[in-house]
Amino acid sequence: MENAEALSALVLSQAVRPGASFVYGAVCSIMDLRTAFASLAAPEFPLLFSVKAQMARFLQLPSYSGIGSVDSPRLDVQAGLEAMLKYLPCGVSGLNLSVSAGGLAAAQAYSLEKLVIDHDVLETCERINGESPWTTIRWRWS
Repeated sequence: MENAEALSALVLSQAVRPGASFVYGAVCSIMDLRTAFASLAAPEFPLLFSVKAQMARFLQLPSYSGIGSVDSPRLDVQAGLEAMLKYLPCGVSGLNLSVSAGGLAAAQAYSLEKLVIDHDVLETCERINGESPWTTIRWRWS
């Protein structure tokens, strides 16, 4: 359903202004049915965004997602591990833009220290990938 919504937004934006820039993305989440809480640390979370990034690459569109926030309420090892486990698969899949870096407690709080950790994690992902998927946005319009 989110793919249809994103593509319909693309069609509408191009109808209003042909050639307008467009970034493909959607916000997916996994719900914990016991608590009705969106679990940003669920293993399915980065997989959903990886699929979105691959779909965007197939469509030759730049992509974004909100994978920067973690479930951990404080800056600890869990926060760093969750960040790495989310950024790495999405970076390998070709995600171009990540928002909500520095987020803690499921995006209910933000921390400058976490932002620095996220930057380090992204640099590690760049080294693993051999390029920077986060800063290289290739705009392709025909």
